[in-house]
Amino acid sequence: MDFQIQKYETWLKGNVYISDAYTADSLKKLTKHLLCGGNYRAITEFNTKCKIALTDLWLSDVVEVARKEYGLAWKEKMLAALLDKKKKTTEEKYLQYWLLGLTQKTFNNIDGNTKELPSLLSELEEQLTDTLTSIKREKELDNVWIMMMCGSAALTIRGSDKSKNGKWVERVLLKSMLTLLGFTENKNFWVDLQRDNEVERETDAEVETKRGRIRIELGLIASGNQEVIEDKINRVGPKGVVIFDIVGAKTNIYDTAEKHNVKLIQIRHTMPLTQLYDHLKPLCNFELNEPPTTEKSISKAIDSLDDEVFSEVMHIDTPGL
Repeated sequence: MDFQIQKYETWLKGNVYISDAYTADSLKKLTKHLLCGGNYRAITEFNTKCKIALTDLWLSDVVEVARKEYGLAWKEKMLAALLDKKKKTTEEKYLQYWLLGLTQKTFNNIDGNTKELPSLLSELEEQLTDTLTSIKREKELDNVWIMMMCGSAALTIRGSDKSKNGKWVERVLLKSMLTLLGFTENKNFWVDLQRDNEVERETDAEVETKRGRIRIELGLIASGNQEVIEDKINRVGPKGVVIFDIVGAKTNIYDTAEKHNVKLIQIRHTMPLTQLYDHLKPLCNFELNEPPTTEKSISKAIDSLDDEVFSEVMHIDTPGL
């Protein structure tokens, strides 16, 4: 069976919003947006939705091909064709799970084996048929099945994009902020430190100060994940910094941060670079650069940074499409 992979890849590569989402220029744009207190999701969410839309169309086309080729047994025979392939593309690997309304992560979490997929498909088809029959909509099984596949694909894509935002955008933002303030990587600031005998958990960055080092944690975390910010507060230690997107009005993270002597910096609707400067200035053993404070000066400052700040993260391995 032709799974229409080439067509799908052409769609993704030919769409500038998708193919250019994490280039150096795109990461510069995101960094400028964040340093001006913007909502990065306003940019990344459009990209994610475009990818989901094209994937939904591709899945619809694949199902149509399978129905023409295999008839009523299209689901079973399509799965068999996928499992029989020795060298699967990334899309085909995902497709064998999406066909059952699963993501690969979900399947791994239930400790599944791909040999079990055919029996799981049969059970699912029987259960869905019974459910639709109970509301007299059994003739719409195929439509429901396609929507279920699309839902699983959306979860996979969102998980992949979230991973890329975490590994790429956060790293670029941290390096940009510290470089603009006059720090030099591997001289007086370090990023992505792994745990070792001295530090039990990895940390996003460390900055050299008059009396040692302080830690900085950055997470593009919004109001629905306050517990993640709490964890970061407990991780950084006294005088440490936690940078985040935004929290709700009823949050108690500021009380927690005060108890631990930790500086919190909200990105949204603020000037995060100025806040970081104000916190680090009295702690460091050299004169920091005064940060740009207008949209125009921030844009100019970001454009002046070495391209390596934005391009080296392209080598970080991230899962997903």
